Amino acid sequence: MLSLAQFTLSAIALLSVLPRRSFARSLVFDDYTSRHTIPHATDSISDTQHTQHVARDDPPSSPKVVAAHVIMGNTYPYTVNDWMQDIQLASSKGIDSFALNLGADDWQIARVADAFTAADQYNRERQESQQSFKLFLSFDMAVMPCSNAEDASLLRKYINAFGGLLSYLTYHDFPLVSTYAGEKCTFGQDSLNDAWNYAFKNGDTRRITFVPFFNMDPIGLGDLSAIDGIFNWNAGWPQGDKDLDWYSDDLHIKDLGGRIYMAAVSPWFSTHYPANSFNKNWIYRPDNWLFAERWEMLAGHRDHVDIVQIISWNDFGESHYVGPIEGAQPMSESWTTGFPHTGFLDMIKYYAPAFTAGRDVSNSIDADRVFVWGRLSPAGATTDDPVPKPDGAENTEDAVWGIVLLTDPALVTFSCGDSKSTTVPLDAGANKMKLDLRDASDCALRVVINKSGQNTMDWSPEGYVWNTHPNTYNFNCFVAVS
Repeated sequence: MLSLAQFTLSAIALLSVLPRRSFARSLVFDDYTSRHTIPHATDSISDTQHTQHVARDDPPSSPKVVAAHVIMGNTYPYTVNDWMQDIQLASSKGIDSFALNLGADDWQIARVADAFTAADQYNRERQESQQSFKLFLSFDMAVMPCSNAEDASLLRKYINAFGGLLSYLTYHDFPLVSTYAGEKCTFGQDSLNDAWNYAFKNGDTRRITFVPFFNMDPIGLGDLSAIDGIFNWNAGWPQGDKDLDWYSDDLHIKDLGGRIYMAAVSPWFSTHYPANSFNKNWIYRPDNWLFAERWEMLAGHRDHVDIVQIISWNDFGESHYVGPIEGAQPMSESWTTGFPHTGFLDMIKYYAPAFTAGRDVSNSIDADRVFVWGRLSPAGATTDDPVPKPDGAENTEDAVWGIVLLTDPALVTFSCGDSKSTTVPLDAGANKMKLDLRDASDCALRVVINKSGQNTMDWSPEGYVWNTHPNTYNFNCFVAVS
């Protein structure tokens, strides 16, 4: 492995020599190349011939990994210090890695380099603790060109430039590479399998472990020699008015024939862009403690899941961010302002070890804590919003969803003003609780924990206020933690 000091950003020099018709001709790296030197990509490439996938019958040893999906397009103003703060925060909550979702903007190479600079510094400072934080590339093939043979050059050069860095995540002994989409890519070849074999396994790139998301029927995945596994992005949310189940995961796992399975987990999904913008205006049903339920599924099936990818760290446009609201927002301020989600990060700290180490959530509880989340207005409310109510709004309930972590049994009350209240006796450990807000009046949430006749917690989360007459359709969730 090369250190960042050895390798840093001649990535830029490598990327700048792409064919003129490729997207990468627009990348401007002169400033970087004048200040950084790294060896040519092929100086450190080994095992370039990679035609056999890694099967589970005799795989190299790799630990369970929890990664978070980072939208690089939302990191335009980031500095190395911003990346360091995000890495420190994510690592402290049980996240092992960031998946860097790369788009087609020419400035993103600099943000990738900054991320690796921060990760390298973070890992050097923690060598004795053996607590490292890794990054890996996830190409957004919904926006990156992939119809011509020369389009593969950009992907290869990213991999050759960054795949050898100390802070790059290796899985089954080789740098992990993923995608969002790519099932329609051809790279000038005759089939999907030929396309990705040409892109990554023709000898022009370092050997990798390739685990993409292809938005396609999982039947047939087992026939793709180009992939070493699959990322099932769509399994993070239920469809229609149903609750989430393991059906999609099971289909993918069975058809992979023992290769790597990367599963998705997400706390929410709502987006509200008009037709003259991104033209995205729908929700997925987030009810019945979606985030906690999904983590419990993953822990229960951990023998069949290698990597969990949290969707997402910073996708503000789709409202499933778990990181701080910072960076550049994609015109999403109208539904993210005042709607923090970092409470989900604290939940991850309890639930991630159940997947990575097989440790029961209850074993991590050393104090009473309450997590609450949900919309702040009725799904059936009408407004003067010029953007229509999102599709799927009819599939979600009006409720407060709660996870209550208790060191001892207690009576727990969720109430909203005088209109709604529920009191439930709960055991020590991790408990689910719900407050039905159908037909509720305008009200503020309150949580009370009573043990042996004494209130040990009386908490009114600031900002958690139910409003029956909203001005706009905001189906984002408000998250609070005691």
